[in-house]
Amino acid sequence: LHGGRMALGALVMFGQATGFTYRFQGDLPRYRYAKHKWTKIDGMPEGWWWMKMQQDTFGQGLSNSVLLCVPAFLAASNSETALHPLEWIGLLTWLCGWIFESSADMQKMSFMVEQKQQHNATATLGLAPNDKFLWTLCRHPNYFGEWMAWLGFSIASLPSFRVFSGYEIATLCYFLAILLIPRLLYDCLVHWTGAGPAEHYSVKKRPSYMDYQKTVRCFFPFQ
Repeated sequence: LHGGRMALGALVMFGQATGFTYRFQGDLPRYRYAKHKWTKIDGMPEGWWWMKMQQDTFGQGLSNSVLLCVPAFLAASNSETALHPLEWIGLLTWLCGWIFESSADMQKMSFMVEQKQQHNATATLGLAPNDKFLWTLCRHPNYFGEWMAWLGFSIASLPSFRVFSGYEIATLCYFLAILLIPRLLYDCLVHWTGAGPAEHYSVKKRPSYMDYQKTVRCFFPFQ
């Protein structure tokens, strides 16, 4: 349910963008932004960009195949038949995050359809007359919902640590991984592949986006 919606959305979105050949003529915008940041903002040599690409690819693969699997591994290792209160809290947090993210994405899709029908490519979602509710709380409610869902997974896995009682090193490693997940997802969704590249191009395409940045918080929908 959590990954299926994203996988289906990606297949449809990338399919429409490529005529369902899934062959891209160039890098995706987020990776073009990453190269721009590496060379223009960070001041690193362009000749080293290939090395940075390998580092990012390895980092994403390691995170997806190892770190983000830890909550599921811990939960699967727990033989208890009754759910612990923390597991209920974690599952409820995941559900709220999933609903929040899905609702934000639906509002964004609705906005994009409306703007395409009106032949308007410069409007800003979140500013009147396109001030759809969730996008007035923060500039990236879909990313916040994704982060909240993974926070829920992490919380739900905490009671499973008792399975590793007596294995101090393993317990410490898993505990550090659980602590890292919310921080890793925050950095990814805000600085690496999420808000950073999205806002870089939004400012270029939408003149009112800078006003949106001044009046609405970036990530958390609360102060």
